[in-house]
Amino acid sequence: MNLSIGLQDALRELWSLAYPGRELPSLKSELWKEMGWQGIDPSTDFKGGRFISLENLIFFAKKYPVCFMFFLSFSFNDIT
Repeated sequence: MNLSIGLQDALRELWSLAYPGRELPSLKSELWKEMGWQGIDPSTDFKGGRFISLENLIFFAKKYPVCFMFFLSFSFNDIT
């Protein structure tokens, strides 16, 4: 999937909200798995929700940072 500039910027913003001060080496990185994405490229997880789903994650992280960090602390394997 080719990411538009808006999606790239939004993914960078989400990363900085999730991991303040931690550099994101690339938009395709193993580090995205730490956040719960299925693979190294989070754009493949969007499917039908696309940009609005990413905007919602950013809103949640900004509006409810404590809850966001709490949910971020769980991996998918911990929940299932």
